[in-house]
Amino acid sequence: MDKILSYNKGVMFLLEICTIVSLVYWGFHNHRSIILSYLLGIGTPLLAAGIWSVLAAPLSAHRLPMPYRGIFSIIFFWGSAILLYQSGVKIYAIVFMIISLLSVIVASCLET
Repeated sequence: MDKILSYNKGVMFLLEICTIVSLVYWGFHNHRSIILSYLLGIGTPLLAAGIWSVLAAPLSAHRLPMPYRGIFSIIFFWGSAILLYQSGVKIYAIVFMIISLLSVIVASCLET
């Protein structure tokens, strides 16, 4: 079980990176105004990283307990996947949603 939990932590880290990348992509590709594109392409990922680092990061002092962290993770990952889907990268968004759901389920079952 420890090996599965270790692999899942690696998958969760990759999901976090993919979330940031998808927010950058959405910010820069969906807005006609260049100023708004830069504002959203840089600001949204920074805001998301800040929220994640406070509420869900492993070393955070204010980390949510597991049932709430699982719900937060799904909302966080699926929110970025929906924005990615809206940007026209539909297959990647759907795959991202499936992998994130499976990873959160595994984390919820194995973490105490």
